[in-house]
Amino acid sequence: MSIIAEVCWRSEELNSTENFRLIRQQAHWLLEGDVTITESSRSAQWLYQITCDPNWQTKEVRIQHSRMAPLTFSRDNEGKWYQNRVYLPDLNGADDIDLGFTPATNTLPIRRLQPEINETIICHAAWSRPNDCSIVPVEQYYTRLGANLYEYHNPSSGFRTQLDVDQHGLVKTYGDIWFAD
Repeated sequence: MSIIAEVCWRSEELNSTENFRLIRQQAHWLLEGDVTITESSRSAQWLYQITCDPNWQTKEVRIQHSRMAPLTFSRDNEGKWYQNRVYLPDLNGADDIDLGFTPATNTLPIRRLQPEINETIICHAAWSRPNDCSIVPVEQYYTRLGANLYEYHNPSSGFRTQLDVDQHGLVKTYGDIWFAD
C-alpha cells in the first residue's frame, strides 16, 4: 500500500471538513475519506472507501454514516450496479460513483478519461444524494480548460462550476463550495 496524496477539504456551504487519502494498492486505486458535516450544532460523520481498477473504473464503494446502516455499492465488469448485492437496473451504463458530500469523486472521470485541453467528456454517473445516500443516474460534462482546470456541468440540474485540480486530478477548489487546505 502506497499513499499517493492526502488532502483536507473544507466547505463553508456544507459546513463540512474532510480528511482524504489517495492510495495505490497493488493494481488498484483506493479513495478514502472521513467527512464531518455539522448541521444545527449536530455533527454527522461519513466514512467512505472507493476501489477502482488500474484504469480508474469504479468497482466497489463502501459508505458508513454515523446515523445509518453501512452501504456497499458495486459495479461488475458488464457495468451493472448493485446496492448491498441488490441489482440496480436504473444505473446500467453508469461508469462512476459521485458522492454528493465530497469533491473526491470528480477525480474518477478526470483520471479515467483524461481529456485534452478544450475537450469535453461526458460521464454517466451514479450520484449518491448527500442526505440519504439514495442513488440516481446523472449525466455530467467535464470540459478541460487548462492543464489543471476543468468546467463541470450537470445539465439536468443546470449546475455549473470550475474545478482546479492538482497533478493527481484531486480537487484543490470546487467553485466556491470546497477548498483544499
